[in-house]
Formats: sequence, C-alpha cells, structure tokens
Amino acid sequence: MQEFSRPDSHFEEWYKEADKIDNLDASAVALATVSRRGQPSVRMVLYKGWCVYGPTFYTHHNSRKGKDIAFNCNVALLFYWQPLNRQIRIEGTANQMVYEHSKRYFDSRPLLSQLSASISRQSKTIPSYRELQDRFEQAVKTNGQQPVPCPKHWGGYILYPSRFEFFIGGQHRLNERLVYTRIDDEHWDRKYLSP
Repeated sequence: MQEFSRPDSHFEEWYKEADKIDNLDASAVALATVSRRGQPSVRMVLYKGWCVYGPTFYTHHNSRKGKDIAFNCNVALLFYWQPLNRQIRIEGTANQMVYEHSKRYFDSRPLLSQLSASISRQSKTIPSYRELQDRFEQAVKTNGQQPVPCPKHWGGYILYPSRFEFFIGGQHRLNERLVYTRIDDEHWDRKYLSP
C-alpha cells in the first residue's frame, strides 16, 4: 500500500482511481447511523466531495438518517470498490452545513431533482407510490421551468473524521489494512492491522 502522511491525501488518490473505472459509481457510499433507541441503520448515499473538514453528502434533514444524526452525530461511511478490491471506512461526527452552502449545491442540481427534493416528505408513510408520482407530476406542471427554492428541510452534512481504515483484499484473505486515527487537527497516528 502506498504511504501517505494524511488520510485525506490517501482517500483522494484512491477515489481518483475508482472514479476512472467504467460502470462503477465511485461516489456511492454506505452511511451508518444509530437511532435514539440504539438501533443501527445503514443506507447508500452519494459522496459529494471533500471540503476542508471532510467528506460531504446531502439529504432531507427530517429523514430517518437526518433524525438519527440530530440525536447522535457519530456516523460511519463505507466506500467499497469491488473492481479494485478496496474499501475505505471512515468514522467521525456529522454536522449540518450552513444553509448557504446547501443552497449553492441545490441550485446546481437538475430542475427535476430539485422538484423531487421539494415535494418529498422523506421516510414518511405514503398511501402508494402512484400518489408520490402524481404529486411530482403536479409539481412539474405547476412549476414549469422556474427555479426551485432550496427547502429548509434539505441540505448537506460534513463528516469530521476521527478514524480511517484503508483495506485491500489479499490472496488467501491476507488482507492489507491501514488505519489512521486522529491525534489533533493536523496529526494522525498510522498503524497496520492484522487481517
């Protein structure tokens, strides 16, 4: 495994390699949260870039994941790129972005994706999928080509990482595992783990 002094540099290098692979969505990442009752939950979200503090993603703040994060900001991400036989696990705390940053990204999204986010009551019970489609079609007719305001209930999260694990699958399960653990804002401890 190539040596890096910082995990963000290591992540960037691996991500660039994964992003070049045809038919692989390198941005798909599993996000794990824990509910108020201590129930873990995991789902796929899209990685939307690295800000100065860490990786970012966007979602509905009133969704199950948004409520979990509001209660317990400790989360984990898992990138898995099967063609490279690599994983990156990131643990840390998730914090909401300021509204202006969320709005900037929301405004860059395709119009129909903006409309979808604006009409969704994510994770709430609905009578049927057809009802959701009807609501969306009505919003398309009503809105036309007008810009959609960024909903206050929708926005970005920044994961402030405390731990990274870089994993390469090896022959005979002799996997290579490198862990970075945060010491302070500038320094990381780096150790190899047995498979």
